[in-house]
Amino acid sequence: MLVAIMLPMIMAFVAFSVDMGNVYRVRTQDQAAVDSAALAGAAMLDGTDDGLPAAIAEAKTYGNSHYAYTSNLSLADDNVTLGHWYVDSKTFTPMPNNGSMTAFDVNAVKVEYALPTVSTPFASIVGPSSLAVKTSAIALGGGQGTEACVFPLGIADCAIEPGVVDGSCDVCGKMQSANDDNVGWLTSLTDANGKGGKAINTAVLAACFDEGGNPVVDSNGRCAGSQNGCGTTNIGDEEPVHNGNSFNNNNYCDLITQILQRNGSVDAFTVTAVVFDSEGLSAEDCGDLQMSASGVKVAGFVDVDIFGIDCGNGKKSEMIMDSDYWSSENSECNTPSGKLIMVSVHRDPDTGKCDVTPKNSYSSGLNNGTPARPRLVQ
Repeated sequence: MLVAIMLPMIMAFVAFSVDMGNVYRVRTQDQAAVDSAALAGAAMLDGTDDGLPAAIAEAKTYGNSHYAYTSNLSLADDNVTLGHWYVDSKTFTPMPNNGSMTAFDVNAVKVEYALPTVSTPFASIVGPSSLAVKTSAIALGGGQGTEACVFPLGIADCAIEPGVVDGSCDVCGKMQSANDDNVGWLTSLTDANGKGGKAINTAVLAACFDEGGNPVVDSNGRCAGSQNGCGTTNIGDEEPVHNGNSFNNNNYCDLITQILQRNGSVDAFTVTAVVFDSEGLSAEDCGDLQMSASGVKVAGFVDVDIFGIDCGNGKKSEMIMDSDYWSSENSECNTPSGKLIMVSVHRDPDTGKCDVTPKNSYSSGLNNGTPARPRLVQ
C-alpha cells in the first residue's frame, strides 16, 4: 500500500531530475560558449579604434562555433558589450555612445546570451513545461589589469620597444635631461597628503615596504608592500609626472636602493609600472616626450624587473646593479652618466620572451613578444 502511494511521487521526482539534468547540461554548453566568446573578443583589444569592431566580430565567431541545446549559438552584435573592467571594485562599465570612453579605456568584453526555452516535458506534470537559460561572461584583456597600487614609475612606450625587438627586454631609463627623459615618476598614486617627491615616496612605500618600513619582496621576486595609502590610475588618464629632479631630495632613490640591497647583495625585484603614451614617437625621438607636471597619458601597464639604479648628482657615485639582468650593450647605462634606472620587461616563464602586450599597453600597437593572456573575471 505504501509503495502504491509513494510510487507517483518517486516517478515525479525522477522525471523532474531528468529535466533539470538536461537544463543543467544545456546551461553548461551555453556558458562554455559565452566564456569562449568573451575571451576571444578580449584578445583583440589593442587600445586602438580598429580593435573595437574586431573584438565584437571575434567574439561572435568563437561563440557561434559552439553547440548548445539543439543548434549552434547565434550571437549578434547586441550580445557583445565592450567596456572597462575596474579591478579594484570588480565592476564593469559599458562603453557609452557619447565618446567619453576611448579605445584606450576599453579593456574588457562582456557576452550575454539567452537560449530559446529548454523543454521540460516530465517536469511539466508538476511544474513549468519549459525553462529559460541565460548566461553571461566578462573577460579582461590586455596588460595586467592592475589599476591600484602600481609602482610610481612610468616608462614611455617608445623606450620599451627596442629591448623587445632585440629580445633583451632591457630599458635604460633616463631622467637627467628634459631632452632625453624616457621615464618619469607619477605623483598621484597615493591617497596620502603630500605633493611631488613626498607623494612618490608614499607610493613606493605602499608598493614595496611593510608598515615597519622594511622592504618586502615575495618568493617570486615581486614587491609585496602593505598597500597602505595606495591610489589608482586608469588607462587614458593624464597623470602629473616628475622627472629626476626630486630623485635625491626626497629619498625615493634611497628607498629603491634599499629594495635592491634587501638581501645584503644586489637583487632585482618585480613591479607593475605604468606605460606612457608617446603618441607614436620612435625610439630615437623618445626624449621628445615631456615628463610634465601638467600630465602624461597612461597607455597601460607592464611588469618590469628593476635591477639597477644610479641616483646621480653625487648621491651615489657608482651604479648599483644586478649584472645578471643586464644583457644590453647600451653604453649610456653601462657607464654612469646621470640619473638612471635600469629595468627589464618581465619575461614570460613559459617562453622566456619579453612578456608584453599591445592590448592597452602600447599606443604604437607593438606586437613583439608574448601577449598577455585574457582572463575571465565574471
